[in-house]
Amino acid sequence: MDKPTIQEVTFNNLPEAIQVLLQKVEKLERQLSQKQAPVKLPRIIPMAKAVELTGRSANALRIQISQGNLKSIKKDGYHYFDTEYLLSWMEGKTGAPKKDSSEILVASR
Repeated sequence: MDKPTIQEVTFNNLPEAIQVLLQKVEKLERQLSQKQAPVKLPRIIPMAKAVELTGRSANALRIQISQGNLKSIKKDGYHYFDTEYLLSWMEGKTGAPKKDSSEILVASR
């Protein structure tokens, strides 16, 4: 299929320019419809997943926890995070999780 390109849109080539735009929009629609649904994260995640999610090192997260800037659940010497809280923390919001995360962690074992 030939890919027509329009260098400059003028009144005379307006129909061709619109056709090119429509083809590009259709291509984008096909790509979006083929895209898979986002992966849903579990409610409570361990430190390793938090490192992947935030892009920060485990040490950097521990420092934020020790300074009181980041909340975590410490169980058996390991840090766990409420996913909703961690995502809001990354966005600069510091709202508390909707449910008590420690209860969720105990119930999930």
